[in-house]
Amino acid sequence: MKIKTTVILQILRWLAFIAFVGFAIETGAIIISFIVSFRNPDTAKNLYKGLDLHELKAYGNWVYYVAVVFLAFIAGLKSNVWMNVMTMLSHLKFDNPFSPDIIKFLKRISDALIAIWVIGLLYNILAKYLEHKTGNELMNVLAAGNFLFMAGLVFVIMQVFKRGLEIQSENELTV
Repeated sequence: MKIKTTVILQILRWLAFIAFVGFAIETGAIIISFIVSFRNPDTAKNLYKGLDLHELKAYGNWVYYVAVVFLAFIAGLKSNVWMNVMTMLSHLKFDNPFSPDIIKFLKRISDALIAIWVIGLLYNILAKYLEHKTGNELMNVLAAGNFLFMAGLVFVIMQVFKRGLEIQSENELTV
């Protein structure tokens, strides 16, 4: 049974690594496309994966800059979440699963997910404001509420791990 769990955790660690690399590449691609769009404004038509912010750039540079910064921060925070998951899985020990390190990583993951939610909310507020001002949907609305839900789940798991650490410490003291 232990070998099976070890193999599963190893696979999950590799999947977390792949997700981390993917979101890091996405962050870099958004930033590089954004920088290139200073020289070539037509680049905003296909910023990253078909993301068309050309009309947004035509409406106003400040709105375009803010939107791209929000998108880059969200992608960077997603990368950070997966880096913390990958690191947490590598620090996980079967003989002592409830450790302060695991709780620390869970807290970082929860904080990053809440930050994604806040930035997503700000992005959506900007999108709705622009839609109200122009009558056109210049920006796609993000599903930011999902990140708040995920942050809540990670927070609950963190509380379970905290309680497990307390029980584990009490058991070590009684022996």
